[in-house]
Amino acid sequence: LRGSLRAYQDFGARFILAQRRVIIGDEMGLGKTFQVIAAMTHLAAAEDATHFVVVCPASVTINWQREILQHSLLTPYLAHGEQRDQVLHDWASSSRSVLITTYETLRSLDWPPVQASMVTIDEAHYIKNPATKRTQACARLISASPYVALLSGTPMENRVDEVVELIRLVQPALLSSLDRPRLRLGVLHHLAADVPQGGPRHRHGERAGRPAAAVRKPSRPLPRTRPLRRPAGRRAAVFRRAGLGLLGHDLEPRRSPH
Repeated sequence: LRGSLRAYQDFGARFILAQRRVIIGDEMGLGKTFQVIAAMTHLAAAEDATHFVVVCPASVTINWQREILQHSLLTPYLAHGEQRDQVLHDWASSSRSVLITTYETLRSLDWPPVQASMVTIDEAHYIKNPATKRTQACARLISASPYVALLSGTPMENRVDEVVELIRLVQPALLSSLDRPRLRLGVLHHLAADVPQGGPRHRHGERAGRPAAAVRKPSRPLPRTRPLRRPAGRRAAVFRRAGLGLLGHDLEPRRSPH
């Protein structure tokens, strides 16, 4: 990995590696792309993972390509436009490569018999409606991958059901315990369950607590290396074991009183 992660970015990358199938809901400007690249480079180095996929809106494909080249030794392949089938073939026959494609292109790709080690869906609120072909195409890709990261600065825009549908894509087993009528009334805290001390900061591979998502907002102004659209000052939140139980956390690690 080329570059240094901030403390909360390190948390996010470890969260992906430990929980495997997650939602990262950090606000814009907090470096969700960098966290995913860190997770991919770890998998390539530690687990010999070879193929990765990023699905995103067409407007950010170039940004993903640039960030991957800048922060890693992985090779990005942009499958969009007339050469998409040839690019897909080149990606499948290469190693330690990242296929970057759009929601629209994904639906038309003739997918090769290659399993993606990790799938990233950027702006995941685009797939909150399970009835759309876009969501169905992403769902097929997600179901075949051991590591999945759904990225969205607005995982819940209007209704609780929106984030529930995202959780259904990454950890459908969690939904069997959800009380949907109470969720619609906005009563979320009753689903929270205790997570062992340290939460998802435990060693890679130990997935105690099974949190489905991490959502953070800046607790204080960050160095202006990345733009922030909203003023800092809000506290962080982590979706706990049941997927929708909210528990506040500061971005900075807490100091022990001892």
